[in-house]
Amino acid sequence: MSTVKHTMFAAQALSQAEMFEALLGPIRLPTSQGDYRPQLSTPEGESTGGGKQSVQHIKLVPAQAAGPTLVMGSVDAKAKTAELRSFEGFCQMVDARFKGTGPIPAAEPYAALLKKIIGFYNSQAVAVTMKGIEVLAAPEVAEDPGAPIPPNKHKLGLAIGIVIGVGVAVLGALVLV
Repeated sequence: MSTVKHTMFAAQALSQAEMFEALLGPIRLPTSQGDYRPQLSTPEGESTGGGKQSVQHIKLVPAQAAGPTLVMGSVDAKAKTAELRSFEGFCQMVDARFKGTGPIPAAEPYAALLKKIIGFYNSQAVAVTMKGIEVLAAPEVAEDPGAPIPPNKHKLGLAIGIVIGVGVAVLGALVLV
């Protein structure tokens, strides 16, 4: 029987997932569709490409019955950074993915789980950031070169012209003195 050998980053990621499972795996998060438990994904294969594929997902998986896996964040072991979804951001993701029918936890148990996950990563000197609600911005519209210039752009041009004119006048006065 051959032993699987992992590269350095893959072995670290695997070790991280095992530690995560031992410390946080027993926690249960009640949702509208049953209990979920936290899980850290493990690297697929023996290598992470020298750390280029070092991102692991922090997931919520159904504790007992079948159900969807929900991603609540990610960690990059090589960069020593983690990003977690806030309660609002998590609920927004679940609503968008399941059109309002997904498993939603209560705010307090989710916050308690986040606190434990943050503590886990802080103990390993991993910088943790929170990701909140994503605001979908309107797409940028390319300017038409033949379109009239909006009034506020005229004011900016006028202000720049005045500043340049005053600068030239002051410079001219200094040269004459």
